[in-house]
Amino acid sequence: MADRLDIDFSQIEEIQKLLDSPVTRRQTANVMRSTVHAMAGEIRNDVRAAAPQDSRVLSKSIRSRRVRTDFATGEFGSDVTIDGQAFYWRFIEYGTKHHSADPFIRRAVDGWVPTAARSLRSNFGKKLEALMRRQAKKRGV
Repeated sequence: MADRLDIDFSQIEEIQKLLDSPVTRRQTANVMRSTVHAMAGEIRNDVRAAAPQDSRVLSKSIRSRRVRTDFATGEFGSDVTIDGQAFYWRFIEYGTKHHSADPFIRRAVDGWVPTAARSLRSNFGKKLEALMRRQAKKRGV
């Protein structure tokens, strides 16, 4: 899956509030990294659901993983990949000269994109609440 889906979070008010709060830069980065990975997990689940269910090897091979990024840039990444056992996903997605294409990945991603903002707010809210609970527990509140 060479296609990339880039989402810019800079215009979301909750994120701006977090950046202005007394939370450290590393904690902010952890919340954002965790949010991005949770969103990749949602895409992974949608692609798994859309995958042909012939032998389940394909759907089990679809995984999400965090991508190491530079802390200083503020960019975070997660990839949704398909392991080598299901090398034939390309033949299903793009077709061959003998079989027509069944773009299950593109369909799943295109179906997820309209819900991206809601997903971001939901996941970000959960991660931020968990961070605030941990900080309150540390302070003994």
